Amino acid sequence: MAAETEYVTIDNQLRLVLFGLECRLDVEFAPDVVERIFADSDSLRGDSREKRYTLWSGPRLKVTGVVAAYEPEDVLLTVESNKPLSLSLSAIIKRAKIQCYRLERYQASGTPFVPLPF
Repeated sequence: MAAETEYVTIDNQLRLVLFGLECRLDVEFAPDVVERIFADSDSLRGDSREKRYTLWSGPRLKVTGVVAAYEPEDVLLTVESNKPLSLSLSAIIKRAKIQCYRLERYQASGTPFVPLPF
């Protein structure tokens, strides 16, 4: 099984990465699981257990996340596929970081935000 794994900060960057993955993989992650990642990240501080999440699981594709107790501000995303991936998770993360920077910059300046396509 081919797999790509990357750490993502649990903030707006994660939301943009998950959106990019949904678009690229043509899947829809369960909103309650996504929101649980954010809620658990806040409550994990001082906890000694990691949290595991299954965002998508199908016969040919699986997307999971792990939030370690010692690093509750990041999630380790893993995309696994039965066939070789042409996904480039790192490229999606890089674009999400740029979008987050632009969003924060435009919010601070009061000018409208214009997103770049993935």
